Amino acid sequence: LQTARQPSRSRMICKSASSMFANMLQRSVVAAPRAGVSGLPRRMGAKAAADFQVVDVFTDAAYNGNPTCVCFLPAGLDASDAWMSKVAMETLQPSTSFVDTSARSYRVFNPTGNEMPLLSGHSTLGVAAALMRREPGEPDITLSSKYGPVRMTFDGAMYEIGLPLGTGAAIDQSPPIPKVLGALGLRDPAEVLNSGSVFGGKYFFAEVTPAAFAGLTPDISTIREMTQGMYGFLVTAAGMPSPHA
Repeated sequence: LQTARQPSRSRMICKSASSMFANMLQRSVVAAPRAGVSGLPRRMGAKAAADFQVVDVFTDAAYNGNPTCVCFLPAGLDASDAWMSKVAMETLQPSTSFVDTSARSYRVFNPTGNEMPLLSGHSTLGVAAALMRREPGEPDITLSSKYGPVRMTFDGAMYEIGLPLGTGAAIDQSPPIPKVLGALGLRDPAEVLNSGSVFGGKYFFAEVTPAAFAGLTPDISTIREMTQGMYGFLVTAAGMPSPHA
């Protein structure tokens, strides 16, 4: 992104045992601005620039795990949806989060330039790691989002995110269980506790037993057939209690 000053980019590594916690190491890299491309609105003024970082979540080595981009918006920037969409497409990361530290809020976009329809856990961990590195004296932060308030804490070793409690979603009980079993590589109908399409048909959802989850052998062709016209297939299971809870 071409700005009045070279943007600061760093790569951090977040290692986690679950989607709720992460250890973090850091590795810094510098990204040269692209000539001739204006990345910031004119109304920002000549000296304003966006600070962005790439965070590797769920890994202990750089360029592994699940990467996400975190962009800190400069004070005074009234960032439009169109601008954030273009930046998300430019970074081309699985997700790009835009953090407004003055408003204590953030928004998450995918690489196609659309705002995430659901809260992304790995993106939020990336925001927590980047924000608490930026504000080391703030180990307990709550940011607002379109999904509700999100609490982020750091105990010196682990990051924890408290996701907002949803109001629940109606499940359209289709297709039949045998189709779900085939898609997940399961045999016993008792292993599937609940399944169906959710969020207006945008996702297919299945809750299975923890033992079944550990032994999943997905049939990708069947999953593709089941999720045509949908965002994807969500599979979940009850987890073990966390020692950090």
